[in-house]
Amino acid sequence: MRIHSIRLTGIGPYAETQDVDFEALNSAGLFLLDGPTGAGKSTILTALCYALYGSVPGGRSPDSLVTTLRPAGTVAPEVLVEFTVQTRRFEVLRSPRHARPKKRGKGTTTTPASVSLRELKDGAWTAPLTRADEVGQQIASVMHLDAEQFMQVVMLPQGQFARFLTATSDERRDLLRRLFGTQRFDGVEEHLKAEADRLDSRAAADRQIAQSAREQLREAAREELGQDWHDPAPYPEDDDDLLTLVAERADAAHAAAKTRQDEAEAAEKAARTALEQLRRTGQALEAAAGWAVRDEDHRSKAEATAADRTAVEAHRRAEAVVTAAARAEKAAGAAESAAAQEEAARERAEADATAAGWLAAARAEQGEVQQGEQAEARETVQEERARKAVRSAVQAGASAADAVAAALKDRIRIGRLQEQQAAAAQRREAIVGERRTAETERDARAEEVAALREEVEAGAAKLGAQDAVDAELAAARARRKAAETAAARAAELETAEAAHTQARQAEEKAAQRRLDLLRSRYEQAASELAAQLEDGHPCLVCGSVEHPRPADPVDEDVTEAAVQRAEKALEKASAATAAAAADVTAAQARLHEAQTAAGGLGVDEASEAVSAAETAKQELAAAKRALAATRRRLTTAQTKQESVAALLAELATEDGKLEEQSAQRAERIADLEESVAAAAGEGGDLEARRDAVVAARSLLESLDEALGRRASAGALAAQAEDALRSALAEKDFADVAAARAARLSPEDAAAKEAAVQAYAREESALAELAATALVAEGRRLRAEGTQAPDEAQTAAAVERLQAAEAASREQGAVVGSRAALVSAVRRQSAVLREVLGRAADLIAEHERVTGLLALVRGSGENRLKMPLTSYVLAGRLEEVAAAASERLRKMTDDRYCLEYSDAVGGRGNKGLEIVVRDHYVDEVRHPSTLSGGETFMASLSLALGLADTVQAASGGIELDTLFVDEGFGSLDTETLDEVMGVVDSLRTGGRTVGLVSHVERMKNDIPTRLAVTKHRRGSSLAVHDGD
Repeated sequence: MRIHSIRLTGIGPYAETQDVDFEALNSAGLFLLDGPTGAGKSTILTALCYALYGSVPGGRSPDSLVTTLRPAGTVAPEVLVEFTVQTRRFEVLRSPRHARPKKRGKGTTTTPASVSLRELKDGAWTAPLTRADEVGQQIASVMHLDAEQFMQVVMLPQGQFARFLTATSDERRDLLRRLFGTQRFDGVEEHLKAEADRLDSRAAADRQIAQSAREQLREAAREELGQDWHDPAPYPEDDDDLLTLVAERADAAHAAAKTRQDEAEAAEKAARTALEQLRRTGQALEAAAGWAVRDEDHRSKAEATAADRTAVEAHRRAEAVVTAAARAEKAAGAAESAAAQEEAARERAEADATAAGWLAAARAEQGEVQQGEQAEARETVQEERARKAVRSAVQAGASAADAVAAALKDRIRIGRLQEQQAAAAQRREAIVGERRTAETERDARAEEVAALREEVEAGAAKLGAQDAVDAELAAARARRKAAETAAARAAELETAEAAHTQARQAEEKAAQRRLDLLRSRYEQAASELAAQLEDGHPCLVCGSVEHPRPADPVDEDVTEAAVQRAEKALEKASAATAAAAADVTAAQARLHEAQTAAGGLGVDEASEAVSAAETAKQELAAAKRALAATRRRLTTAQTKQESVAALLAELATEDGKLEEQSAQRAERIADLEESVAAAAGEGGDLEARRDAVVAARSLLESLDEALGRRASAGALAAQAEDALRSALAEKDFADVAAARAARLSPEDAAAKEAAVQAYAREESALAELAATALVAEGRRLRAEGTQAPDEAQTAAAVERLQAAEAASREQGAVVGSRAALVSAVRRQSAVLREVLGRAADLIAEHERVTGLLALVRGSGENRLKMPLTSYVLAGRLEEVAAAASERLRKMTDDRYCLEYSDAVGGRGNKGLEIVVRDHYVDEVRHPSTLSGGETFMASLSLALGLADTVQAASGGIELDTLFVDEGFGSLDTETLDEVMGVVDSLRTGGRTVGLVSHVERMKNDIPTRLAVTKHRRGSSLAVHDGD
C-alpha cells in the first residue's frame, strides 16, 4: 500500500484543515515525523488507521478523535486518505460522530459517523460506496489485513515493541492467534470431538437395533408357529443360525398355507359356477316365454296398421295440393287489387299539368307500337313502354327539383357575397387612415432611436476606466488591511517587549539568588574550616601554623542541592529571556513587514483612501446602470420601429388582397343571378316553381310504384297457378276437390300416424330381443322341453357356495398371516445383517477418529505433546524470530539473535517463549536481562520481523509504507548508526519509512521531515525536504 495524500480537519490537535502531500516523502523513502510532545504526531497514524478501518488503536472510541480546540459544532471532523494498493487507486473519506448546530432553534444535534470510498478508473472517479459494511468489505478485499494486523504491520505503534518481546506465552499466543487468524485450527479439535461422539452414538444405536431385530424375529416365530417353532432343531443362539432357521420355518409354513388356499379357491369357483348356471337356465326360459306373448300380440295388429298407413300417405299428398290452391287464389286477388291502384294513380298524374307534361314528353320519346305484332305481344310491349315513360317522367321531375333547390342556394350565396363586398369596401377605407397614422409613428421612432444611440456611445466611453478603478480599490483595501495588521503587530511588539523586560528582571533576580547562595556557601565552608583550626597545626588551605583572623561562624546552612536548584532556575530564566528576546525580534520583523505592505499609511489614512476608491467605484457602477437602462430603452425603441414598418407592409398587402377579392366576388354574383332567373322560369316566382315541381314529382313516383306493384302481383299470380297445376300432376289428383276429399282431420291424422309408428317400433324391438343370447337360449331350451329349476334346487346350490366361500376366506387369512411372517423375517433379517456388516467398519472409523483427537490435543502419539493450535503458532513464531534475527544481528554486530523456545507453559502445554542468544558467550538469556538500548533494538527487530511474517501470511501484498512510532533516545551514537542502517534498508523496493522520534540528531541525519508545529489554537503540518 502506498499513501499519496492525507487531509485532516477537526481531528485531535488539528482544528484547521491540514493537507499532507506524501509524494515528496515517498520520493525520499525515509522521512522523520517530528514535533514537540503532545503536538499530534501519533494522531496522524491514528487518523490513518481510522480512515481505513473505522477503528482507533488502543481500544479508544472514534469519537475521541473530534477536536476539542473549537466549540462543538463549529468544525466538521473528517479524515481523507488517497492511496494505491495492488495497482488500484482509492480515496476514502471518513467522519466520526460529532455535534453540529441545529438547523432550527439553538443548541447542537449529533451527526452520525459517515464514510465514502471511491476508486479511480480510466481517469475518472467511480460512484462512491457509502455503507460502512460495503466499505469494510472492499478495504479488506484489497488490503488482505484487518485493523489489528494493519496496526502491527504498517504502524509499529508507540510503546508496543517491548510488550511482545517480554510477553508471557499466553499473551503472545492471543496476539499471534489474532494476527495470523489461527482460530480455524481450534475447530479441528471440536470437529473431531463431535465426530467421535457421533460414532459412539452410532455404535450404541446399532447395538440396540440388532438386539431389537433378534427379539422381533423370535417373537414373530413364536406367535405364528408356536413355542416349538424350531423343532426338531435345537433353539438357535447364534445370529447366523437364528437367521437361517427362522427363514426356513417361515417359508415352509407360507408354502403349505398357499397350497391349502389354492384348493379352497378351486372348490369355491366350482360351487359359484353351478349356482350361476342354474339361475341362468331359469332366467332364459322366463325371457323366452315373455317374448312369445309380445310377438303374438304384434302379429294380430298387422292388417289394421296397413290401412292406417295408406290413409296417412294419401293425406300427406293432398296437403301439398290444397296448400298450392290457397296460394294461387291469394295471388290472383292481389293482382286485381294492384291493377285498380295503378289506374287511380294514373288518373291523378294525368290531372296535374306539370306531371302530365312530363308524361307526354316521355311517351313521345317511346314511340307507337307496331300494328303487325300479335295482340298479346303488343300488350306486353305497350306495358313496358308505359312503365319506361313513367320512369323517364320521374327522372325529369327529379332533375327539375334539383335545379330549383340549387337556385334557392345560389340566391342565399348572392346575399352573402353582397355583404362581403360591403365589408371589404369599409375595410379599405379604414386602411387608408391606419396607414397615415403608422407613417407618422415611423418618423417619430426614427428620431428616438438616433438620440438613444448617441447616449449609449457616451456612456460606453465612461466605462473605459473600470479596470483602473477596480485595481485602485483592491490596492487601497490591501493597504488598509496591512495598516490594521501593523497596528495589531505594534501591540504584539509592546507585549513582547514587556515580557522580555519581565523575563530579564527574572533572570537578574535568579542570577543574584545564585550569587547569594554561592557566597553563603563559601562563607559556610570558611566557617567550617575555621572551626577545625588549632594553634600550632597548619591550615589545610594555606599551610600556616598561625591563624590571625579565622572566619566567623555563620547561622545559615546552604546545601549543594540548593545551589544546584538555583543554577537550574537561572538556566530556565536565561532560556526564557532568550525566548522573549527572540519573540521581540520576530514581532519587530512582523511589524516592519506590515508597515511596508501598508505603504507607510496609518489606519485612518488607509481607510480614507479606501473610501475614495469605493466612491469612484460607486459612481462608475451608477454610470454602468444608467448605460444598461439606456440600452434597454434603445432596444425597446428599435423594436417598436420595426413593428411600425412591419405594420405598414401588412396594411399594403391587405389592401391589395381586398381589391382583388372584390373583383372576383362581383363576377360570381353576376353568374349566380343568371342561374336563379333561369330556374324560376317565365313566372319568375322561384318558390311557386318549387311547390309545383314537388307535387308533380310525388304523383309520378306514386304512379311508378303502383305500376311496379301491379307487375309484381301479376307475376306472382301466374307462378302460383303454375305451381298448382304441377302439384295436381305430381300428387296424382284430378282436381283440387279430389285432393280436399283425401285430407284427414288433424286429430285423425295424428292418431293414425302414432299407430303406424308404434307398430314399427314394436317390430324392431321384438327383432332385437330375439337376437339376445338370453332369449335365444330360452327359445332353444323350450324347444328341447327343458323345465325351469324350482326353489329347492336353487337354495341347495346357494348353501354349497357359501360353505366354499367361508373355507376360502379362512385359508386366505392363514396365507396372509404366513406372508406377514415371511415379510417380518426378511425385514428384521436385513436389519440385523446390515448392522452386523457395518459393525467392523464403524469400530475401525471410531479408533481412527479418537486417535486423531488425541493427536490434536497433544496426547497419544504426539511426541511433542503440543496441541495443534500451539504447533501452528510455534511455526509462525519461529518464522518471526528468524526474520527478526536478520535485523538484530546487523544492529548488534552479530552479537544477538532471537530464538523460539518451547519451554513448558501453563497447563503443562509447550510454551511460546522467545529467548535471546548471546553469541559472544554462547549463552541463552531472557529478554528482561537486556539493557535499555538492547531491549529497544530487539523489540524493533521483532516488530519488523512480525510485520514481514504477517504480510507474507496475508497473501504477500506489497506494503509500500511503514511507520515506526518509537523513541530512539535510549541508543548511543554508534548503536544508533547501526539501527539507522537497518531502518534505512527498509526503503529497498520503493518502500517509504516514516520514523517518529524526539532525538535531535535524527533531524540532521534525516533531511526529509514531516514537521508538526504546536500553536495555541491547534497544530499544523508541513513537509520539509532537505531544509
